[in-house]
Amino acid sequence: MDLLDPASVTPAVDGAQGGELLQPAVSGTLNVLRAAKDCGVARVVMVSSQTAMVPIPEWPAGKVIDDDCWADVELLKKKQFWYNVSKTLAEKAAWDFAAKEGLQLVVLNPGLVLGPMLTPSPTGSLGLLLQILRGQRVDMNDFYVGCVDVRDVAQSLIVLYENPSAQGRHLCIESIERLVDFHDKLAELYPEFPIYR
Repeated sequence: MDLLDPASVTPAVDGAQGGELLQPAVSGTLNVLRAAKDCGVARVVMVSSQTAMVPIPEWPAGKVIDDDCWADVELLKKKQFWYNVSKTLAEKAAWDFAAKEGLQLVVLNPGLVLGPMLTPSPTGSLGLLLQILRGQRVDMNDFYVGCVDVRDVAQSLIVLYENPSAQGRHLCIESIERLVDFHDKLAELYPEFPIYR
């Protein structure tokens, strides 16, 4: 399967229900937290995602999205946004574990991470950006995006790690907007790309 070729991806995931992402995300997160606790680690700084915080269709317009915000898992399942579901369930499981086991947990929720890469090929956020730039349609209704530079994510993690009073969830983006608006802005800035509108 070539992940950059939609024609080869579709048959590979045909019939998948998302479970392949959910159990490993939750179990993997809990395994790391258990190991940390077993080794005497008292405080963990974890990276989650803005996708664990949005979308929330019933969220009041104009109300600031804060660490009380959780993505609507049932809506995400209906839309088959399995990555988003996995991030939400994994983070919720982490908070439950931390509360039960007395582990101090601090979570960074970055948005679409852009900037210099360490890997030779794009993954994650940059993969999504490439899909958009190549004209692939990403379901835009009820989907929100906020961008952040990878260097800002790294700096945020250092600040959270070095500050023992840091607690809770920390949304790490400049702003959040609907994906359709993000598409339109990219199309305006880069008219040479076949961006779906």
